[in-house]
Parts: sequence; C-alpha cells; structure tokens
Amino acid sequence: MDKKNYNNFFVDFIKQKQYKVFDITNFKEKNSVNTSKNHSIELEGLRIIGEKINGVEFIDIDFNECTFSKTQFSNIRFSASSFVKCKFINCDFRYIIFAACQFIDCSFDGIFMTSSKFIHAFMSKVLIRSNNHKAITNIDYTDFEMSQLTDVLFDRIRITRSQFSNLNVSLDNKLVFKNCMIENNKFYKLSFVGIAIESEYFSENTIVACSLPKNTLKTVDKEIYLNQNSSFIDMQSIVHSDISEDEFSLFGIHGFDPKGYVQDLVTRMTFQSIFISYSFKDKIFANAICYNLTLKGIRVWFWERDAPGGKRLKQIMRDNIQSHDRLLFIASEHSLKSEACHYELQEAREKQNKEWKDIYYPIHIDNYLFEVRKEDIPRKYREDFWENIEEVKEFNSKDYTQFKTEEDFKSPEFEEAVKQLIKDLKL
Repeated sequence: MDKKNYNNFFVDFIKQKQYKVFDITNFKEKNSVNTSKNHSIELEGLRIIGEKINGVEFIDIDFNECTFSKTQFSNIRFSASSFVKCKFINCDFRYIIFAACQFIDCSFDGIFMTSSKFIHAFMSKVLIRSNNHKAITNIDYTDFEMSQLTDVLFDRIRITRSQFSNLNVSLDNKLVFKNCMIENNKFYKLSFVGIAIESEYFSENTIVACSLPKNTLKTVDKEIYLNQNSSFIDMQSIVHSDISEDEFSLFGIHGFDPKGYVQDLVTRMTFQSIFISYSFKDKIFANAICYNLTLKGIRVWFWERDAPGGKRLKQIMRDNIQSHDRLLFIASEHSLKSEACHYELQEAREKQNKEWKDIYYPIHIDNYLFEVRKEDIPRKYREDFWENIEEVKEFNSKDYTQFKTEEDFKSPEFEEAVKQLIKDLKL
C-alpha cells in the first residue's frame, strides 16, 4: 500500500468498522491519525496489534473496549508517539511499552493494564479512573519510570506490584492517587513534593530513596490503616522525610521521633557490599537478585552491568572481588562447571584465608552443589575445582530452588528471601 494513503486507509477503516483486528506495525514517522475538527472517531471492540509504532499522532479518538496486545513474537512498543484528546474506555493493555510518548488531555475510564511500561513519558491533564459500569480497574506489574507527570489523577484504581521511579512532579503539577487501593508497589528515587496519596488501602508497599513532605499519605480511616499489613520504608527515606507519626504507623513504626532515632542509627549501621558470581546461563535469576538488592540500597557488583571494557577479564574479577566485602555465589550445575566462576571462588578463598574473615555467601538454585562428586570433575580441573566446592559447602547455602520464572521473582516468597539476605549482610 502506498505510504501516503496509509493514514486515509486507517481513518476509513475506523469509520467503516470493517474488522476486529488492526495491525499498525507499518506506521512510520510523522504519520497522524487525525479526525475532523467537529467530531471524534470511535473505535469499538477493536484489537490493535503491532510490534513497533514510531512517531504516530493519535488525535480525538475514542478507544472503546479495545485491546492493545502483543503479537506472537514481541510486545507492542509505541515510541515518540502522541495521544491527544483521546479516550480509552474499558480498554485492555497487556505487555505494552510506551517510550518517550505523550498523553495530553486524555482519559482512561475503566482500565486493565498488566506488564506494561511508561518510560520517559510526558503526561498532562490525564485522568485514570474506574468505570462504575465495568470492573476493569486494575493496574498490575506496570512501571512508570523517568517520566514527567503534570496534573495526573488516579481515581478509584487498584494498583498492585507496579513501580514508580525517578518521576518529575513539581509542586504545582499534581500527581494524585485518590480513593485507590495501593498494594505491594515500589516507589523508588522520588520526591513526593506534588504527590498526594489519598488511598482507601495502602499495604505492603516499598518506599526507597524517597523524600516525603507532611501529609503525603492522607488516611481515609485511621483504624482501617492500622489494621493493614505494614509497608516498608528504608532508612534513607525516613531521614529525608517529614511525615507525621500517623503516617509512620503505615510502616509499622510507632513511638516518639522515629526520624531522630534513625538519623543516629544510620551513622553507625552499614551493609556489606557484594560481588555476584554466577554463570551467564543463570543470568535471569542473577538479574532478579541484583535488581532487588540494588533497589534496597545494597552496593552490588554485577558483571553484565558493571564490567568495564578494555580490561583483562581476570583482572576485572580480581580487582572487584578485592574491593567488595562478600562474594554472593549462585550455585548451580552451570556455575560449578564454569572456569570463570571457579576463578572467582578461588580469588575469594584466597582473600578469605588472608583476611581471616568469611567472604563466601552461597545460595543454590538447583541441588548440583550437593550431588557433584570429585570423580565427576574432569582431571584437568579436579583438584582446584573440588577444593572450591568443599570450601563453599562449609557455609550454609540458602535454598532458592523454588524460584525459576519471572513470575516467581515477583512472588512474596522471593521478596522474603531477599529480605533475609539483606538482614544477613548487616555489618
């Protein structure tokens, strides 16, 4: 199809309502889906699919009970696109990425959104609310990262297992959560100036590296709040916040002047830094561990993220094992057969012998550590590898064998395992 006629085809398609599925993969930069100035176009019951939608403007379009969904092979990714005066009514968003997109004067009336991301987005005059006629009011596993939000209201939405991080919200440009159910979310590196949470339910959320002014967390019913499971706030956030005793109670913190107590405490408490040793074949699990530890403020060295270019591999390993307190070894059949991992174990063992203090912190994701025999190891590596294995087995290895999928890494059990790991890393 001729590119210059593609937009006209899309508009005609919408007006005629000929199909239930529309693939917008072939949209190119500077395309615009616009309507006449007098009325908007309404889409109803449409499934919109695609892979990469780049530089498209959607203006005055009502998306009614539409589904935005990934293709068989990949997620939908909207890049540098704009939604202006658009309405999303009882729509379903799954596995969608909005990168550097704008939402201006838009509304979401009834929404189901899961496993999606808003990255470097700009939102202005956006209303996200439940629809009294439909029960599609969930936002789940959705991240809002490094975005600018101006006059955005979440109204009567259930928000779970999502992350809000590095958002730009000024004092005059409000981000308000009103009458929402907010459960098991992460708020990371945020200034809550300009942010107000007036929720009916605020439970098991995590606040890390944030600053909260007074009256950020406005309670609807204090007794209801006190009966909910406590949320988590890290020491850095406590020190940089000015919230009331009632607000501290949401985190299970009671008593006089908790901020002053923590200020004195953090001057004396530190956490051990860690070097993560793992096989690249186990990198999905290793990534999950690294992400969660970093989120909690632990200093972590992770090969795929931190290894510099232009240096010898063994020198990188040696230098960073020496500069970190513990070696977190992810024991598996893959790592126990890896020469690189055994080099890291040997370096840590030598440091341990030299400094007379514990360096190893093993966790296992399968049972190979306890099943491998010395005679199983090729003769070339047998003595050195077996010495490393015996040393690791002297330490109590924590069992992570139940965590295998991305869903497992989002489970409460995994969160609890990470909390225990952090507890063990206190000096």
